Amino acid sequence: MMNFLALISAFGIIAIAHDLLHHGFTEATPTFMYLSKPKGTVQTIKTLNGDIIDCVNIYKQISFDNPLIKSSQLDLNLEQDWHIYGECPFQTIPILRSRRRQTSSFHSLPAIKNIVAIKKHEYAMVSNEKGNYYGGSAISVFRNLKLRKVHPHMYGDNITRFFIYWTNNGYNGTGCYNLICPGFVQTSQTFAIGAPLPINSKLDNTTLTEIQISVYKANQTGDWWLKVQNETIGYWPHDLFSNLGANSNQILWGGDVYSKPKPSRRGFHTTTQMGIGAFPKHYKIASHVRNLQVMKEPNEWKTPYPSSLKEIVSNSNCYDLKFPSIFKRKRDWGVYFYYGGCGFSYKCVQ
Repeated sequence: MMNFLALISAFGIIAIAHDLLHHGFTEATPTFMYLSKPKGTVQTIKTLNGDIIDCVNIYKQISFDNPLIKSSQLDLNLEQDWHIYGECPFQTIPILRSRRRQTSSFHSLPAIKNIVAIKKHEYAMVSNEKGNYYGGSAISVFRNLKLRKVHPHMYGDNITRFFIYWTNNGYNGTGCYNLICPGFVQTSQTFAIGAPLPINSKLDNTTLTEIQISVYKANQTGDWWLKVQNETIGYWPHDLFSNLGANSNQILWGGDVYSKPKPSRRGFHTTTQMGIGAFPKHYKIASHVRNLQVMKEPNEWKTPYPSSLKEIVSNSNCYDLKFPSIFKRKRDWGVYFYYGGCGFSYKCVQ
C-alpha cells in the first residue's frame, strides 16, 4: 500500500511513498530474520521497535557496486526516532538493515506500465498533462493507518515508513527498494530510508504531521535527486535509466492501495485505509496533498494550472479524491486536493 505516491514516469519509473507497502493477507504471525550486516559498516544502532540502523561508509554503499555508478560521482532535516539511540559518524550514511520472512520469498512492486490498468490496486490520484518535466513536488499529511492483518515482507510490522523504488523497464528485471541493491546513491548522514516517520497526526486535525517530497533532475549531472523536507537524501544516477536521462513525461500524486486477498476471501475487499482513512468529502479531517509543483524548466518550480490536472480514481466507493470548491480554497496551500477512504464497506466490495 502506498499513500502519497509520487511517481515520475518516462518508461524508467521512480516511486516515492510513505506508509506501509504490503502484499496479501496472512493469519499467522510471520517469523523474520535480519539480513547480514552491509559491508563498510562502522557503527550499528538498535532501536526499541527492533529496527537496526547500520552506519556505512558513504563510499562503500552498495550503489557503487554498480559498474554504471562511480564513487567519484558522489555529490555531497527530517529527524527520525532512531536518532534517540545514536547518530552516524561523519562520512557515513544510515542504512536500515532489511528483514525477510524465513518462509517466503520477497516480492517486488507489481508492474506499473499503465497506471490506470493496475490489477488488484485501488487508487485515487491526480496526474499532470503529458509533457516534458524535470521534477515534481508536494506536501502531504500522514499518520499510522488501520491495516488488515498483512504480510509486510521487508519490515515485519505495520508502522508508517518512508520507502523508495526504481525501475527501468516496467519492473521486469530491474529496480529495487531503498538501498537493497545498487541504484540509489544516498548522501544524507541523518535520514534512514525505510525507517519509521515521526507520527503526530490526529483525526480531529488538531495536530498534523506533514512531509514535503521533491524529486528533480540536476541540470549539471542529469541525476534525479530526492529531497524530503529540507534534507537532500540522495539521487538516482542518470545512467540507471534509458529515458529519464532526458526528462519525465508524467507526474502523479495521490494514494494507492494494493492487497491480494486469499482465495478463500474472494469478494472481500481489504479494510486498509488510504490517507487518514476519511473520504475527501469530509475535508476537515481527510488527508490532503497540497502545494503541487512541477519543474518544466531546469531549476524552476511552478504551480500547475488546475485545468491541466486529471483525476484518476479506480473505485470511488472505496477511495476517492476531491479538489476544493473555489469558494473554500486555502490561499497558502497552492493547488491541492483531499483524498482517502476506509476501504471495505457495504459499497466497497472486491
